[in-house]
Amino acid sequence: MIEIPYSLVIEATEDPEFFAFHSPDLVGFTGVGHSVEDCLYRAKWGIREHVEVLREQGLPVPPVNPNPRITIRWRSPGGRVTSGCRTPGWLNTASAVSPPARQPRPSGEE
Repeated sequence: MIEIPYSLVIEATEDPEFFAFHSPDLVGFTGVGHSVEDCLYRAKWGIREHVEVLREQGLPVPPVNPNPRITIRWRSPGGRVTSGCRTPGWLNTASAVSPPARQPRPSGEE
């Protein structure tokens, strides 16, 4: 099970090798990973380090979110943004949702 103290948003990027993530609860916390699972792992440890740095610098640390959510967003082959949102208790390394296979874009489209 993934236990995180703040909500997390994971998004597919234009580069099929990377996903980006950030926490809407923890301003300034962002990162990248090679998969949804990689983002979850990096976020779990990155949040701890980010909070530690905030404390060391005497900056305010937001209160822990009592109901953190993990949202995964990707673009469908038609370019539409699709997302799923789950509570952290739903996720574990064996059941984390992966986006559908990426389709090549027709030439001339951005």
